[in-house]
Amino acid sequence: MSPDLRPGARLFAAGHFFEAHEVWEADWKTLPMGPERRAIQGLIHLAVALEHRRRGSLRSAAGQWAKAKDKLVNGCPGVPFDLTAVLLAVAPCLDAAERGEMADIPSLSRYNPA
Repeated sequence: MSPDLRPGARLFAAGHFFEAHEVWEADWKTLPMGPERRAIQGLIHLAVALEHRRRGSLRSAAGQWAKAKDKLVNGCPGVPFDLTAVLLAVAPCLDAAERGEMADIPSLSRYNPA
């Protein structure tokens, strides 16, 4: 049975990236190996990338961003927001981190699944 990703998505959309990662990680640990587990791990990496960026750790943000992109390349079943739109929204910020540059974290509140 697929986990309900909405609680983590609400936290993520509110900018509570560390907390979102914690919620998604609890779900991730219950899943068997496979594409769904890999995709949820991608969401975890994305949340951690944004948390590292918030804290000013650009190198760590860039590393997590690379892992997130790799794991989310095929999407994420059951994610309660437009994943493509979220990835496009955060890409400028996290791509800048890859270059060692600071860029603002965009507001993600429009992606709150309510």
